Amino acid sequence: MVNNGDWTYIRSIATGNVISARGDGADALRSQVYVRPPKETDEELWRWEGKYLKNKATGLVLDIRKGRLRLIEDTEICLYSMKPEEEARNQLWGMREDSVDALGRRLPGCVIYSVFHDDWVLDIQVNSVESEAKLILFPYQVIDNEYQRWSFVSDLHATTSTLPMTTTNSHLHHNNNSSNSNSNNNNYSNNNNHSNHAITSPAISPYAFASPTVDLSPSTSSSSLHDMPMDFVHGLTPAKRGSQSSMSGLALDTYKQAHQCVYVERSGPRSDKTVAMAAAYQTWQKWKTDQLNSQAMPTPDMMLNQRTRHEKTRAQLQLNARNEAIQLLEKSDFLKNQKEVTLSLTNRYITQLYEQMPSSP
Repeated sequence: MVNNGDWTYIRSIATGNVISARGDGADALRSQVYVRPPKETDEELWRWEGKYLKNKATGLVLDIRKGRLRLIEDTEICLYSMKPEEEARNQLWGMREDSVDALGRRLPGCVIYSVFHDDWVLDIQVNSVESEAKLILFPYQVIDNEYQRWSFVSDLHATTSTLPMTTTNSHLHHNNNSSNSNSNNNNYSNNNNHSNHAITSPAISPYAFASPTVDLSPSTSSSSLHDMPMDFVHGLTPAKRGSQSSMSGLALDTYKQAHQCVYVERSGPRSDKTVAMAAAYQTWQKWKTDQLNSQAMPTPDMMLNQRTRHEKTRAQLQLNARNEAIQLLEKSDFLKNQKEVTLSLTNRYITQLYEQMPSSP
């Protein structure tokens, strides 16, 4: 059983802003959760209660709005009354630490994931990260994931560099049956802290507060994971795909039009969004063509590792799309585009195309 933790701020590694309830006096039930510059109010304080993340000011918990995963539209995070765990699929969270990124670099902080959609993590809405932004749920990005990483801190005045990035073995849970299943050897927190008093320490590890201990490897026998999507090629079960805002023909036409503008017409400067959609579509089309040209037949071993292959394919597509966008941005027509925004959008768009569109043309 996971014990209650102390109240803490959840700070973005990318911006230094914190996750916060609205705090405008309006009814908090079903209200949007934001990431905003800290004001050190109770709206910004959270604690783990089992697998729930509870807000101090409202007494409500983080919830996936309407329980639907969306890619074309943002999957928003709201506040809602705590439900019994067997009914709380939208309210259960965990956190994990990736020791290195795709390039082998050590990463600070942790990702906060939905227990029942474990490759979807808390993220910040694109294009509004400098001030107030919506807290959303989005598929984990292997690269350029700073906006998906968080630190649990007791003192907002402590510098990021003072925050420990590792924890002692006494705070980590290891599953010996699956230690080789996760490529990043992720560890999960299980801090048995019974204290509920005010926070006084100047800075703490991202894992110093109690959080659910969950093993996400395919070999896990944890009963809490029985309903999780595990072995579908694009990471989402058919039922979940059907419940989402599907990628319509109109949406796909938007990608095609962006591609036409950038790669065919080449008619001068374009917005960051247009360049990102064009680069993502170019990458996706090339990948589809490669799939058709490949004569390799799936082996039983390949079928047993669908989840791993899905994650590797998505990571490779994100890397390819990033490189494609960088090449575009180096051309004279796009020198005024914002590189960071364009690359972030490119990652999201290639993920949309891969997750929700069939692999055949």
